[in-house]
Amino acid sequence: MAFDFYPLFSVHGNADDHGLIDMVSSWLAFFEGMAGGNGGDFWLVILPGLLALKNIHPVLVHFPIAFFSAFFVLDTAGVIARKPAWRSNAGLMLYAGTITALPTVLAGWYAANTVGHSAEVHIIMERHEYLAFSVFFLAFILTAWRIWAGNTLRGVANGFFMALSALLITVLTFTADLGGYMVYRFGVAVQAEGVSESGHHHDHGDGPEQEDHDHMH
Repeated sequence: MAFDFYPLFSVHGNADDHGLIDMVSSWLAFFEGMAGGNGGDFWLVILPGLLALKNIHPVLVHFPIAFFSAFFVLDTAGVIARKPAWRSNAGLMLYAGTITALPTVLAGWYAANTVGHSAEVHIIMERHEYLAFSVFFLAFILTAWRIWAGNTLRGVANGFFMALSALLITVLTFTADLGGYMVYRFGVAVQAEGVSESGHHHDHGDGPEQEDHDHMH
């Protein structure tokens, strides 16, 4: 059973849209279809990307990146603006990043041993793996230091802490870059459908602006 769900969130809209009534009708039809389907159909519509994954690492990796980035920005701003409350909140971001980094690294390690890849990719993957473990190691040190010192970091100690935080973000950036490189350059763990060489043509609605939106792929 297939359900037409995602077109409801079309950025440009489409030629079949006729306002709020049709949108509400589409929602009602969607939920009615969900009620009459099975659990597999439901998750296939709601989380199709997750069900297509061979490993959960691509899902988890966003969390430590977001948390560590927020930590560094907020902590640096707290030091510059002399706002202890900002640094306290930054500490929470650091703790969350460290907690989510552990399953992310473990899932990545599992993926490296189960996902098929070439000898060239293997070299990149090992470098990515070493950097990822380094990120977790640095985060663990910063977390332990922050819990022990609290908001009492001052002077030279605070300078070392900030330098270590900058190193964490630097290593994290290189780690993420290699991860993206393996996926987008070599297609690691990606199963892409064939695209017709002739491309396809579609429009994003009718009206005087339609001509500007028509394009070829």
